[in-house]
Amino acid sequence: MQHRLNEEPAKHQLTGESENSSLNHSGVSPPPHNATSVSNHPMITRARVGTHTGHVKTIFTKHANYMNTNDPFFNIANHDIQEPKTMKKALQIPHWFNAMREELDAFHKNNTWTLVPLPSSPTNIVGSKWVLKTKLNPDGTIERFKARLIARGFTQVPGVDFDETFSPVLKPTTLRLVIALATTFGWPLRQLDVKNAFLHGKLKETIYMSQPPGFEHPEHPKHPTYVYQLHKSIYGLKQASRAWFDTFTLHLLQMGFSCS
Repeated sequence: MQHRLNEEPAKHQLTGESENSSLNHSGVSPPPHNATSVSNHPMITRARVGTHTGHVKTIFTKHANYMNTNDPFFNIANHDIQEPKTMKKALQIPHWFNAMREELDAFHKNNTWTLVPLPSSPTNIVGSKWVLKTKLNPDGTIERFKARLIARGFTQVPGVDFDETFSPVLKPTTLRLVIALATTFGWPLRQLDVKNAFLHGKLKETIYMSQPPGFEHPEHPKHPTYVYQLHKSIYGLKQASRAWFDTFTLHLLQMGFSCS
């Protein structure tokens, strides 16, 4: 009997602790959390509409009712939205073919390369590859179909088609210092973005690259009879970032800037 009496206060104490666990230090219960208040804003975000990257087919099907029926992407079949697994399949889909053609036109306008016969002396040929990606808006609708031709940088040979690869980047301390000085002295600040910056870097090395898969020259389609000699860098080259840094630095020096 004595043992039971001793257990009663402990039991009552545990009950009291559980009852007071929902009270804060002031003894007042906190207001209930309103989960819907987080999304009460006009901005369309992926979290608000329930979209997630990586599931293009599901996104398109789930949010087709958000799309404008006059949008040229509206009537595209779901199986054509996902990135094709093979180049043969990609060439059969019009919007992917047009995206690759647009990428090649940009290279030609930029004078990135020249089609030349394969040199008779032993030469390393860098491979090329297409990377296809479906770009989506925050609400899950299609923004555009992006095709990018890249070089297989792992096929480059040190001392043959690349040497230096290091490219300096801006230190956070330097950025903070510039912002602090601009704020102190009332200087105006401007930010700029160079589209496809790496494609403007001029190469110092002699680099030969195979013709893009599916877009071989009609008169010289057989690889490696004719290859592209690169004049400017493209994505995937080991020295692409350094080539852009050298080109941009030279341009700034010609404008009157000085290196820190």
